Amino acid sequence: MAKQESYLIIGGGGFLGKRIVELLLESPSPPEVYILDLRKTFDNPRVKEFIEGDITDPVAVNNACKGRTVVIHTAAVIEGFPTPVYWKVNYEGTKTIIDACRKQGVPTLIYTSSASVTYNGQDLRNGTEKDPYCEIHMDTYNETKAAAEQLVLSSNGGGLATISLRPAGIFGPGDNNASKGLYDAAKKGNWKFMIGDNSTLFDWTYVDNVAQAHILAAQNIHRPGVSGEAFYITNDTPTFFWDVPKYLYNELGYRNTLHTRIPRSLGLLLGSVVDALVAILKPIRKINPTFTKFRVKVITNNRYLNIAKAKDVLGYSPMIPLEEGLRRTAVHWKAFDDAAKAAEAN
Repeated sequence: MAKQESYLIIGGGGFLGKRIVELLLESPSPPEVYILDLRKTFDNPRVKEFIEGDITDPVAVNNACKGRTVVIHTAAVIEGFPTPVYWKVNYEGTKTIIDACRKQGVPTLIYTSSASVTYNGQDLRNGTEKDPYCEIHMDTYNETKAAAEQLVLSSNGGGLATISLRPAGIFGPGDNNASKGLYDAAKKGNWKFMIGDNSTLFDWTYVDNVAQAHILAAQNIHRPGVSGEAFYITNDTPTFFWDVPKYLYNELGYRNTLHTRIPRSLGLLLGSVVDALVAILKPIRKINPTFTKFRVKVITNNRYLNIAKAKDVLGYSPMIPLEEGLRRTAVHWKAFDDAAKAAEAN
């Protein structure tokens, strides 16, 4: 009888990591599942162990990797941190994980990268994995994710098989980035405004599809010619960027949404001003703006990707259509909003 697979989900307490854990445990023949994260965020009796630890701590990572057959690394700092923190966590933390996998004889490492490792705001149509890394990244997060991805892929071999997945625009119920940002913007009254003319296409990916892609990567990595590769993951449904916020805003009860259009040129100018102010004030006060020149470029340029490689090599196909993912996400935020209003009323 084959030995039961034993998975370690690093960052398994977070938005994506938790969904990977849940899908693994829902499978017909679930593997052992362990979690390594900074803090325990949920209880699930089917999880073998929820280990609280830091990925920059070699002792904690080595102990967590001991006996595992698959490590899925989803942990990262995303925004709002000083530059050295990004490099310590996103890059050095990844190196610590690779070293632990080798030391503990883990045969499989799946890394969660970003679709932006090759993107710095340019107009990107039908991008593929052959596109080069950016020479100059427009933020430290993407720079460190690109550096960590290259480290992961160059570590393939010698008993350790690696894959890097590049999901685009992850969203879903309870995410703390994409849909939460839209919810927060709506509560501030920003449901009235859009930048540009909504003529550019953008790729979003529902969280369940991203989680499923990680599981498929782990299942297929030891086939000839699969390891050491990067794969874009999307919902395979490029959509006009502002259609997604409009859907969520409408479900939250706002009407005549996005009726005020800010020209792209003005948005870029304002974003540049914000960037300059952040740079000037950096020695005095740390500011993490949500409105930057880079974000204006993301919103107003095309960024959609070709996922033929993931389909052909990993057998990936989005199991949740974009519209259904949006519906589930809207239901979550509507319930959250209703609960907040009820709490205020009491």
